[in-house]
Parts: sequence; C-alpha cells; structure tokens
Amino acid sequence: MTEAPALLPALGNYAAGERFWNREREVQEITSYLADGQGVLLTGPRRVGKTSVVHRVLAGLGPAATPLFVDVQQHSNPTEMFAALAAAAGDDTGVWQRIRGWFGKRLGDTVDRLESIDLGVLKVELQAAMAGSWSDDGRAIVGALAEAGSPTVVAVDELPLLVDRVLKRDPSEAELLMGTLRALADDFRAVRWLVSGSIGLEPILHRAGLTGTITHLRAYPIDAWDEDTTTGAVMGLAQSTGLTLEAGAARMVHTRLGLGVPYHVQLLMDELRRDADRRGDRRVKAEDVSRIYLGPFLTSAVSAHLLHLETRLSTVLGEGDALRLSRDLLTQAAVAELLTAGDAAKLAEDLVEDTGERAATLREVLEILEHDAYLGRGADGWRFRSRLVQDWWRRGNEMGFVPASKRSSS
Repeated sequence: MTEAPALLPALGNYAAGERFWNREREVQEITSYLADGQGVLLTGPRRVGKTSVVHRVLAGLGPAATPLFVDVQQHSNPTEMFAALAAAAGDDTGVWQRIRGWFGKRLGDTVDRLESIDLGVLKVELQAAMAGSWSDDGRAIVGALAEAGSPTVVAVDELPLLVDRVLKRDPSEAELLMGTLRALADDFRAVRWLVSGSIGLEPILHRAGLTGTITHLRAYPIDAWDEDTTTGAVMGLAQSTGLTLEAGAARMVHTRLGLGVPYHVQLLMDELRRDADRRGDRRVKAEDVSRIYLGPFLTSAVSAHLLHLETRLSTVLGEGDALRLSRDLLTQAAVAELLTAGDAAKLAEDLVEDTGERAATLREVLEILEHDAYLGRGADGWRFRSRLVQDWWRRGNEMGFVPASKRSSS
C-alpha cells in the first residue's frame, strides 16, 4: 500500500501538485509515447482523473516540448477549436508571428492594438477570420507550431463532445474534422496530440463509421485505483482533514464504493468529514462509513454527478431503442447483481423493434457499456464495475421494472 502523509482534496477541479495521487506510472508512459512521436487517446471511466493526468503530463514536459491545452467542452464547431489552439499558442512570439502572417488582413488591426495577448479577444477575432475556411486555417496553425524548433504537445480535452455535436449537425463536417486531425498528425510530426474526454471517442466514431480516423492515436486506459491505492488515498485525505480512521474504516470506503474512482473517493471522504464536524468527534469507524454511504452520500452527495452519467448515455446512443435497451440492461444488472447473455437477449427482443437490427443493437450497446466502464464482463455475464453506480442506479430505476425472466416473448 502507498500511504500519503497528507493528500489535499481537489473536488471539482483537476488534481495538481500535492493533490495529485499515484498516477506516476501512467504519466511516465504517456510522456514516453509522446516523446517517441505518438499521439495518445486516453480512455477510462468518467471522473477517474484523465484531465488530471493530462495536466501532469504537460507540466512535466520541461524544455523538451511546448505544452498547449485546449478545452473544447463548450465548443460547437471546428472553427472554435482551432481558434482556441491559435490563441493558446499566442505566448510564443515566433509562432504567433507565423500565424498572424497567415491570416494577414483577415485578422484586422484589433489584435495589433493589444498590449498583451488577450485570449478572449483573440478567439473572437480568429473565429471571425476563419469563417468558412477552418480546415485550411487549422493546417496553417499546426504548421506554425511545427516550425517552432522543438516538439509541441497539443492536449485536446473533451474532443468526443465536440465531435458528437458536429456529427448531429453535419456528419460530413465531422468526417472532415476527423480526417483533418489525422492528416495534421501525419504531416506535422513535431506536433503530438493528447486527446481525452468524459465520454468515449471510439463509440461515437464507431456509430458514424469513422473509427479508422483515430488509428494514429494510441489508446491508453486510465483505470480506477485498486484497493490498496484507494486505501492509501483515503488515509492521506483523512490526515489532511484531521480525521482519525479506526480499524477497517479506510478499507470500508473501497468496499462501499466498489471501484476506486478518485472523485467518488473524495466525495465520500468529504461527507465523512462533515459528519465528524456534526458529531464533534474526529474519529471515523467502519460503521460510520456505511451509515454515511447509505444515507446522505448515496441520496444526495453524488446525485448530480451520477445523473450526468445518464445524460452521457443519451449523448452517445441518442434517443431510441438503443438508449431504452441500455437503461434496462443496467437495471437488470443492478437488480439481479448479474446480467446474463440470455437476459440481455430477452431484453433486446422486448425493446428493439427492428428484428434485423436487434443483435447488432444489443452488441453495440453492450460494447459501449463496457467501454465506458458501466459494466465489466466475466465468464457468467456482466456486472457493474462500481458498487456506487449500481446502488444509485437500482434506487432510481428498480421501481416498476420488469425483470427479463418475467417478460413474454414477442
């Protein structure tokens, strides 16, 4: 077990500095891949710490490479993404001069009057200048980065969300975006791409038939903490917040959660701290962990975050038979503790109207539920990976649910 003398909480933000915990192997491996000229696609459950790993990688590059971070969570088109990338590169005078030279009069003189780089103004001006020509302009921007003399690592956070929005509006533009990003990676080897997101990019592209556009990215999984790492983090968080963990309390945190998702660990520890404040007793017993988990934690503390999981499902699957099937598959797994292949087929028979697409829809939904770490597959079927997600899902969906065994054949 790795123990921290003190681990500062990082609720709501990516973890950095003393808040970063036990991902050094992942950071070293990703850094090595980037140094070798490979692009990397981070995969893993939501809130497992992918963005924290990205920032740690960028912070550790040193003089070997220039880091650029672009968050496209709120972007709706490729123009916004490339404008944000160009603005982020504005701190490098040489790169900015090359970008400025490419745009010429299209950029106007507003930027020239700025005494210092204002990212907000730059993004607006660049978006206006790039109207209708983002593909060529994006190529020029990345080309300017490639001429910097040293490698540049471009981290694009939440690219799957942007791609999904573009796909829904204009599939041909989404195909152009993914093709452009692949061509840029192939043509400008000095620029390395590090891609992450709260939903999987691969399932979204698979549905659109665009999986081949990311074969240049090395998929790298960021998984949850194992039990020893989770327990060490719990002890470190307790130390930093003045809690005294009685025998078995730290292990009980992992037992109740079932999966060491860093954000979930921090949320539960925060609830335990609040409970200790109310009791006026800084000691935490194993039974306190269970009491708080089954009470305020499960009923309110994680509700907003876990509701977001449902929203992400609809983002990936859209509205229709696939989404309805995914919900019932999860409810079957939550209520019965196990989703068997037979029960999954029975639910698909009941919910997917198109008999010709039934098997393909079931296969696709199960692949997505596995890819995004809702379910894990074993020899006897599928189970929830996270006890927390299972408990929460069962509470919200078991009422009125008809198990597969009680559904009549069509």
